[in-house]
Order: sequence, then C-alpha cells, then structure tokens
Amino acid sequence: MAEGLISSDDKGRKETLWDVAERYLNELASKCMVQVKSMTEKFTFENLKSCRLHDLVRDLCLTKGKEENFFEDPQGKIRRLAISFVDDDTACSVAQFKNANLRSLLLLNNQRTDLYVKKICQNLFTNALLRSLKVLVLENCEFEGRKLPDVVRKLVMLKHLSIRDSWVSELPEFVCKLPCLQSMDLRSRGRMALSNSTNKMGRLRHLFLDPVMITKIIDGIRLRLDGLTELETLIGFSSEIFDINNLLKITNLRSFSGYVYDIESLPVVVEYINKLKDQLREARLEIEVRDLSSEEGSLVIHSLTHCPLNSLRIDGRLSRLPTWDPDQLIQNLHTLSLFNSRILDDPMETLQHLPALRNLWLGRDAFAGTEMVCGSKGFPQLKSLTLWGLRNLKGWRVEEGAMPNLSDLEIFRCLKLEMIPQGIISMASITKLTIWEMPNNFLERLRREGEDYHKISHIPFINLEIPGY
Repeated sequence: MAEGLISSDDKGRKETLWDVAERYLNELASKCMVQVKSMTEKFTFENLKSCRLHDLVRDLCLTKGKEENFFEDPQGKIRRLAISFVDDDTACSVAQFKNANLRSLLLLNNQRTDLYVKKICQNLFTNALLRSLKVLVLENCEFEGRKLPDVVRKLVMLKHLSIRDSWVSELPEFVCKLPCLQSMDLRSRGRMALSNSTNKMGRLRHLFLDPVMITKIIDGIRLRLDGLTELETLIGFSSEIFDINNLLKITNLRSFSGYVYDIESLPVVVEYINKLKDQLREARLEIEVRDLSSEEGSLVIHSLTHCPLNSLRIDGRLSRLPTWDPDQLIQNLHTLSLFNSRILDDPMETLQHLPALRNLWLGRDAFAGTEMVCGSKGFPQLKSLTLWGLRNLKGWRVEEGAMPNLSDLEIFRCLKLEMIPQGIISMASITKLTIWEMPNNFLERLRREGEDYHKISHIPFINLEIPGY
C-alpha cells in the first residue's frame, strides 16, 4: 500500500486499500501462486503466519521483475533493497552505495551482533541518499544511543516505518511530523517512550504497538488518541497507557486489539467494539484483572457474549463462565485463553458449543474442579488444545466424535491427571502430541510398553518428557 502497488480503483463499496490487498492475497493463494499459512481458512493480515513462493514461481517473479524494472530503474539505479545481515562482505559493500531512487529499504537482522549491525546502519544512512524513500523497515536493529538515525527526519516521502524488534528508547518528535506517514510498527524489543505528539499524526491509518514495551514520557498522564481520526488499524491499545475515553472518537477502525487492566475501562472497550461491530474485521481483547467474580465483573464478562470478538484472553478470577448464546456474534470467536479463572464447573460443557473456536488454552488454574468431559459433538472446529497448570484435574473424558478436527494437543503440569483419555484413540486428525512436566506414573503409561501407548500410537509426532524415550 505504501508503494502504491494496491490499486484504489479496485476498492468496492466501504472497502479500504487493506481490504483490496487481502483480496489480492486470497486470489494469489487460491491460484497456488503464493503459499500462505494462516490460523483460519480466510487469509487476513491478523491471521497470517507465513507467506512464501514456490521455487518456480519465484523464478518467474524475478524474471518479470527485471522486465518491469521493479528492482532497478532503466538507468540501473536500485529502487527496492533488502539487506539481510548474514554475509559480512555483501552487507558492507551494499551499505556503501549512493542512490537517490531508492523507494523501499528493508534492514533485516536475524543473527548478527548489535555492534556489527550498528556499523552497517551508520554507513548506510551516512552514504545513501534516501529522499525518495517510501518504505523503511528496521527489523531487529540497534542504533547509536538507541536513537533513530537523524536522517529519518528528512524522509518527507515516507509512508511506512517499522522498527519491530529493534532497540529504540524513544519515538522522536520528527517522526510525528513526517507529512506522508500512514503506518507505523512500533513493536520494539526494549522499552520505548511515547509522547502526545503521536496524537497529532492525523494522516496515520495503521498503528502497531506492544503495550508491554511502551512507556509514557510524562508519567501519570495517559496519552491521547482522539487526533488519529483516520486510523483503520490499532494493535496494542492499553488502558494503562492511553486515555480510554479517546477510543470512542476513533470511528474508522477496522482492526483492533486491546489490553484492559482495570474493571472501570472494560465496559468502555466492550461498548466501543459493539459500536463498530458492522465494520470491524478483526477484534482481539486481552483482559488482565485480578478478580472478575464480583457482580460488576460478572455483568461485564456476560456482555462479552454479545461482543464480535475473534480472540479473547482473560487472566483473572471468574468462578463461572457466562452462558454463551450460539445465536449471538460470539460465534466469531476462534481463539480463547483463560488463566487464573478458578472456574468451579466443567468449562468444556459451555465452551464446546462455540461453533468457530479453533484454539483453546486453559492455563494456570483456569479450572479448579477435578473432572472434565468433552461431549460427542463438542468443539466442531477446534484444532489446537492446551491444558496447562490445572492442578486439581484428575479425570478427563473425551467422548467419541468430539473434537473431530483437533491436530495439536499439549498437556503441561496437570499434576493430578491420572491418564490420557481413551477417546484420543479415535482422533484420526491429531498429528502432534506434546506432554511436559507430568508425573512419572502418567508418563510411564505412555511408554511403548505402557498400558496407554495404544491410545497415542497413531499420532505422527509425539514429544514426551521421558528420559530415554
């Protein structure tokens, strides 16, 4: 989008360029020109795990790219450059060039030392003329004093900036003044300070944050968002960092992920998601509140059953689950994680009716009871199930026909669980079983000569924490 490769003429009614780009990707994947791995059947940016080309398609693309002058202009000047810090000589020689026509620059560091990367970055930004740059990706890089190079202030054509996994201590004021900037990925590796200058970026459409790594330049004052009226993507909103009431003023949002750390902010966020339910393509919510079992907390949690969420993570005491009405929009939920919920009744009885659920994680004291049962028609779409730290769980029964699409099962530290369910034997779809930190008597039953080995012998990949297995 930043390079203008997505045609605005292809936009349908109420579509954005992002929608068009995803439609392009789906079309390429359906024609087997691009190999896409996704968490769901529909390929969206939020669900995308990886994207690659078959060797023959790659060769075709390289040939076509040369014909269309995609990488170089007719004078041989490079337009698009990606530097992967693998080979010393290649990276050093490339970093010495001067080029006024560069449109896209990607610095991708996977394994080099920080000192080496800092040297290459310093040479590149000192010697290269980047005034026409539209895309700048600085992945896993570190700069002198952990500050963005000052040359970035001159990139007046820049539309996309990413410092993902890089060491940057503070987002400088000059970045917020770049006139064409439309998307920023600020999910840095270390702590990074933001100021309210970000709120002045009225043209910004896509903002990616890591709330764990974001700090405020002025402590005690929440940052504002009400100036970002064109925002379509907001990933990493936090009730601790931003003014919660500003959220209601962002009306064009299509993708949202938020983190809520106080019971007072939760109704506001839920109201906001419900308000935009007809236009949101993706909504993810993580709630970390110690106790949600009060009357107030129970009411808010129950309101989530009508919320069009795709992913939900709750870390806090619930005691019981609300009633999930399959006729409500909660049917879009594909990922659910529960921690410290201390649910007394069997959660499977409720959760197995969620029609779109594909990933379920019951972690650290999510269930306080002793018995769980997965019914014969339960979890029709579930692909991944993790049971971790359910300290009281003794018995788990899986009826025949339950979880017909399960492919990945993980069991960690369920120290009282006596055996793996008999129903696992009929699950032809399961391809991976991982069991860690379980009691010896549980593990002994799963040895090749153990009495439960026949239950799992059909699984192609088995990872058991058994010495000598």
